[in-house]
Amino acid sequence: MSTVQIEKHPSWNMAREVHEITKPLFQYFNINYFDFARFYKKNNEVLVLYSDPAWVAYFLNDPSYINPASYLKKGNHLWESYIPPEIIKIANTQFNHKHGITFHYDHEKYHEIFNFSAAAENYKILQLYSNKIEVLQKFCAYFIEKAAPLIEKLEKQKIILPAKTLITPSSCLIVSFEKKCEDFLNSLGISSLYSNQILTFAKEKKITARELDCLHHLSKGLTAKEIGKTLKISHRTVETHLQHIKEKAGCRKIIEIFSEIKKII
Repeated sequence: MSTVQIEKHPSWNMAREVHEITKPLFQYFNINYFDFARFYKKNNEVLVLYSDPAWVAYFLNDPSYINPASYLKKGNHLWESYIPPEIIKIANTQFNHKHGITFHYDHEKYHEIFNFSAAAENYKILQLYSNKIEVLQKFCAYFIEKAAPLIEKLEKQKIILPAKTLITPSSCLIVSFEKKCEDFLNSLGISSLYSNQILTFAKEKKITARELDCLHHLSKGLTAKEIGKTLKISHRTVETHLQHIKEKAGCRKIIEIFSEIKKII
């Protein structure tokens, strides 16, 4: 089986610089691990920067390792939701990395993956994940900026991953979970296809689940009658929901609502 000799790669000697960039993150929240990886879509190449070389050397060469960009949807994922339990255990017992979370961003030419973790006893990190996830999201952008010189160097020396990393049974678990969530919402007559901007807007304006559903379908170009038919409610009920949304948002027209939504990053 082919292996990734990360110890001989330039990124190995960049760990100290990565640690300097991530030092505030570690000091404020007691996070003890960070990595950034850019997986290219045209081939099985990756650019990677990390704070713990030993852990990266281990998981890249573990037989069960799979390129996460090949099956993870964009968004945030707890490690336990897609990494095999035996690897989770080793990360904790041998490397002191627990409470891991992955951020996946999908770009035109590549996927970007960011990982964070903390020691097992650092349960306070879960509060950050639950209530202030935007702090880590902003740190991702900060890291890209600060690590630009390192990234530029590694662009010329990407790592070629073994072909087997593109195939995984774990993706079935992810798909199964996504399907279960979609089926659950559908059983309630609620759409699961909201954009992050609409969800943020709904949270800020205290919009109800049914109002949110109407807003979602309206954003797709459906009329009140079409929305009513889709949701199996009268078009007058739909119009009432939309009126409530305008009142909560302080808008006179529906088009003003979408202008507000577009401002949300």
